[in-house]
Amino acid sequence: MGLRDAYELKQAGYLLEHGWFRTFEEKRPVDREGNPVPWMNYAMVDFLAERARPGWRVFEYGSGASTAWWARRVAAVVACEHDQKWFEQMKTSYPPNVKPVFVPLDYDGDYCRAILKEEGEFDVVVSDGRDRVRCAVNALPKLSKGGVVILDDFEREKYAPAKTELAAHGFRCLALGGMKPRAYRESRTAVFYRPADNVLGL
Repeated sequence: MGLRDAYELKQAGYLLEHGWFRTFEEKRPVDREGNPVPWMNYAMVDFLAERARPGWRVFEYGSGASTAWWARRVAAVVACEHDQKWFEQMKTSYPPNVKPVFVPLDYDGDYCRAILKEEGEFDVVVSDGRDRVRCAVNALPKLSKGGVVILDDFEREKYAPAKTELAAHGFRCLALGGMKPRAYRESRTAVFYRPADNVLGL
């Protein structure tokens, strides 16, 4: 066996372990056992799975498999969705600790400010829908003391301003990359955190 063969075998094992092949078969992001997983790169999913705590409150821009994944790990999830058809399809499938919210998409409008209408603070805000930079920035007043913001597909140039915007508020950026469900290219996901005190222990 050559080095290339050994490398490809190792990669195949990694993807098998993370459910990449099963995801293609089922046409939805799942792990090896068929449980829903976020549509983020596997490195970030593993990172978050190790650190998630039962008492957390999570707000998501964008909903679906990730909503179910978070719901198994935290106290409460608010899932904000702009696609009404998808919202209606998914809302009855979530467990009781999920609050689905439909907000029509209007850039720099109600959608990116939906979190401001929710009661209480959130330990994690996931910006994985539309208008992602504004969603991330508008979430800051609703973060708990150690709260973090996660922005997916950070390799896309249009999301780069998030790093500058959040740095102005004292946030650092950790970006992890790798393959994600049903994708062949590398994807990057960024976590924005305050270094002195954050729920991820960074």
